[in-house]
Amino acid sequence: MHWIPAKLLSRRKVFVLFWRFLQAVFVVFFFLAIVAVYLNVNQINLKKTYRIDLKDELASSNAGGGGGGGNGLMTPNCVCPDSKAAPFPNAVEKKGNDVGVVDLLDGFDNQAYGRFRSAIEKTEKTQVQGLACVPGAEELCFQSLPYFGRVIVHFDLKGAVPRVAYLEWLLHVVARAGATGILVEYEDAFPYIGTLTNASSKTALTLSDITRLQTAAHKLGLTYIPLIQTFGHMEFILKLEEFVYLREVKQYPQGINPCDVRSMVLIEEMVDQIMDAHPNLQFIHIGCDEVYHLGQGKECAATDLSRDQIFINHVVNTALYIRRKRPNIRVLIWDDMIRGFPDNYLNDTQLTRLVEPVVWWYAFNPRDYLGQDIWKRYGETFGVAWGASAFKGATGPMRYWNNVTYHILNNRHWLDVLHSEGKDSKLRFEGVFLTGWQRYDHFAGLCELIPAAMPSLMINLLIYKYGKFDSLVYKEAAKLLECSSGFPIIFPTVSGRGQGAGSVQRGGETG
Repeated sequence: MHWIPAKLLSRRKVFVLFWRFLQAVFVVFFFLAIVAVYLNVNQINLKKTYRIDLKDELASSNAGGGGGGGNGLMTPNCVCPDSKAAPFPNAVEKKGNDVGVVDLLDGFDNQAYGRFRSAIEKTEKTQVQGLACVPGAEELCFQSLPYFGRVIVHFDLKGAVPRVAYLEWLLHVVARAGATGILVEYEDAFPYIGTLTNASSKTALTLSDITRLQTAAHKLGLTYIPLIQTFGHMEFILKLEEFVYLREVKQYPQGINPCDVRSMVLIEEMVDQIMDAHPNLQFIHIGCDEVYHLGQGKECAATDLSRDQIFINHVVNTALYIRRKRPNIRVLIWDDMIRGFPDNYLNDTQLTRLVEPVVWWYAFNPRDYLGQDIWKRYGETFGVAWGASAFKGATGPMRYWNNVTYHILNNRHWLDVLHSEGKDSKLRFEGVFLTGWQRYDHFAGLCELIPAAMPSLMINLLIYKYGKFDSLVYKEAAKLLECSSGFPIIFPTVSGRGQGAGSVQRGGETG
């Protein structure tokens, strides 16, 4: 190339370098485009499940320490975390003192689950000839009797409201797994109107959505029960400027003031709108749990009433209003605020004739924590009660993965309670609620989205349907979720055993 002038040769080198630079830029942009398409497809899948773009929702959750994702967050017809996953990934068999205990090596929170591990080892093992246990889960294998009462699945809509099509799919799946009804906790997902318009979120359901869900539930034979908070956990409405004056303690939007007559005006308006949207109700749940600041407001402190009397008066007034509108409707409340009431005190009120208590406990064995006499006391006062276990959202406000094992233990022991308690007393168990909490309260981050908890929901529904947990129950749960190769059941590590706190329960309890 000696015949090419030096100046021209220099220009050619510059051109070659520039061309190679353009090629490199093209490759980088091509790679970024592929990544963008992949992320967009995943975001579309999320939108198929939920009513909103979850970016803001997950950001708020992460800001609060919570996680919005989790295993199994996929499209409605594919909830398997991994179609090729073994039931117990990364599991090894322990030797010596820990023979038969499966240990995950993925580094989950050991200390928080020390008592969880102990609870598994203390669980009474029912030896059944011919019962095929899930390999590696022998501690969970048991045989009891099917439960033939009501089995109600709780759908909590306060945060990441699913799309109606997804909720309809959920109704079909839970009905096939043995559910007899659903409890829908609306909070700000209900389409309030009039003076309550601002209480509805931007992703609230419409009245046509609610009618559509009720129609689907009716066709499937599912009882539809709305839940409306009327005492505690009213942050979604008491946070609004126009309702601040109804807080019992002005700094906290958690509880409404039961000693202000204007509170009943608000509650009656909420009840009216909920009941108008549900014309064929058999049951309504009015909440009334965790009223943390009860009796601390100036108006209540100025009365001669005790804390318990204030609670009873407010609940009775609410239940009476509902029963006057629809005399045959049955009113349910969470029971935690009345557990400590003496029997004679309950008998002297209208409460026991107006409401039915739902006894909730989400730790391992409700019999250990609630005591033996609660069933006798409720039998002699109310005559009827419900139980409430959990399939998700009960092991920590920042949990983004679902511990199926934990919930299997909880529901197994609730099954024992439903069968054994009440046999020799006046108590009639009407049914059990499988609760699935989205948030611990209105301002908290998300704790386990619904798709991540579907394996837990399916297994625990089948536990009540068949009265056992074994490989057949596991395989049927996988079949219902269209998971051909199963799904993981998470065990914590053993090393944290006995080192202190158990899992944080919803409501601040520890298990």
